[in-house]
Amino acid sequence: MSSAALMLGGAKDRLLPASVPFRYFVAATGFHVLAWLALLFGAEELRGFVSGPGIVLAAIHLLTLGVLVMTAMGASLQLLPIATRQPILRVWPARLSFWLYVPGTLALSIGMIDASPVTMLAGAVGVCAGLVVFAVLTIDNLLRAASMPIVAAHGWGALAALTGFAGLGVSLVIDFDAGFLDDHQIIATAHMVLATFGFMGLLAFGFSHVLVPMFAISRALP
Repeated sequence: MSSAALMLGGAKDRLLPASVPFRYFVAATGFHVLAWLALLFGAEELRGFVSGPGIVLAAIHLLTLGVLVMTAMGASLQLLPIATRQPILRVWPARLSFWLYVPGTLALSIGMIDASPVTMLAGAVGVCAGLVVFAVLTIDNLLRAASMPIVAAHGWGALAALTGFAGLGVSLVIDFDAGFLDDHQIIATAHMVLATFGFMGLLAFGFSHVLVPMFAISRALP
């Protein structure tokens, strides 16, 4: 209990302005609606879907990139300074990451629906640019996080998985046009595993070490 209280000491001073994480959560809500709409219009294709561009692949990425990763980014930017007791030194990169990532996700999804390699690649570049800014903010914070080695270890692992799934994702997008990969499906599976279990999984496990103590000492709601 005392260690949890120590972790939360001065937490309010390390919180980002509410508009920063909330923009990620609002965008994730919008992408959630778009993902279900895409599945509604692509229901006929869903049953026989294996891989390849189309509305089903767009729906998958609207859900994974638009909802899951978007939420993880917003939550990480707010929770990591609390966990590490190290504030984010500059707020504007967190906003920049959002404005790169959201248009990139939209462009990538539209390119998948239209099967347009150029639009998909432009979207992938935007997504990766947003993730790079997010990664730089996270790395800067983790380098100053000597007091929470368990959370930091999960963070470093999540960033490694992020690098892997982003790199594989760009390769898959290029392969739709160039066809240079020997086995597109295996690379796509590795891309999915790294994103789901590597990045999202490690972040969830790492932040559980923060959230459980926070819930333990929080004031009970009426």
